[in-house]
Amino acid sequence: YTQLCHEMMETISPKVQDDGIKDAEGKPITGGQLFCRYLLHWCREDFEHGWSKPHSDKYYVAQKAKHQGFSLIKFTGKLFKLPMLTECIMHECVKKLLGNVESSKEE
Repeated sequence: YTQLCHEMMETISPKVQDDGIKDAEGKPITGGQLFCRYLLHWCREDFEHGWSKPHSDKYYVAQKAKHQGFSLIKFTGKLFKLPMLTECIMHECVKKLLGNVESSKEE
């Protein structure tokens, strides 16, 4: 999926834009940068919502959430290696993950 995302970022027309999303200068973000912004937003939301659903103590739900979390970590790592994500964003992800560490027997 990361290769596909990278290819999409490279090939999306600069004519594609969202007037509601602007850069630091107030200009609309277009093309591949817009795609990257949407992708980053999606990844950030998944990170911030955590890996398990509240009020859910069923084993299979916890396992599914854990698997999705690990998949998200792999996905963001590969995006960073392409490089589609900045080092600063990766540091935020690591801080978020380390902040969620609890006493666990798993490593």
